[in-house]
Amino acid sequence: SYSVTGVQTCALPIFLAAGCAGRSGKNVLFQAATIDSLSAGAMDGGVDIRELSRRGDTGLGTVDGLDGEMVVAHGAFYRVAYDGSVSVIDPATRSPFAMVVFFSPDRVVALPDGASLAEATDVLEAALPTKNIYYAVRLTGTFPRLKVRSVPGQARPRSEEHTSELQSPNTN
Repeated sequence: SYSVTGVQTCALPIFLAAGCAGRSGKNVLFQAATIDSLSAGAMDGGVDIRELSRRGDTGLGTVDGLDGEMVVAHGAFYRVAYDGSVSVIDPATRSPFAMVVFFSPDRVVALPDGASLAEATDVLEAALPTKNIYYAVRLTGTFPRLKVRSVPGQARPRSEEHTSELQSPNTN
């Protein structure tokens, strides 16, 4: 089944570590920087994991130097490395881009056993009241495999074409 929560967004510049003034509580998305800032080369520094953990328990992002993808689930922060390995992130590690929220489902949507990704997407999209806001979705189940994607750590900005060539689609 899917658990779904709608969230309100608040974009923050990479150098600003404060939250959104006047917004707190349920369904508030904390965003550290923007994806465009990464594309422009701002891939070092940012907010540390300790601070992100005070802002949410579910989310996505990256770590310093784009050295892997960050996945946040049930309050644990994980790094998916280029080789597909997964490790817990040290709280002092910094993230140049992250989106986290305290997951509090507004509804649960059941999926048929064995639903494909396309079928699950169709069911979820039909359950959403609008496609104009972000949603945090938690998918719970037993999966025979999980496909992940990551890029190797980068010291300098690379072109989008070069970065996509370096992506490693791993199946674990």
